[in-house]
Amino acid sequence: PFLPPVTDDVRLDLVETRTFGSRVIYERYRRARDESD
Repeated sequence: PFLPPVTDDVRLDLVETRTFGSRVIYERYRRARDESD
């Protein structure tokens, strides 16, 4: 495997969505900022 296993939950924010004519949905996420920021 290229990435190590994830042992903790990672909070994500949805940044972008695109729907293509073939009913394929592209969703782009980023890691959510900490509440303390």
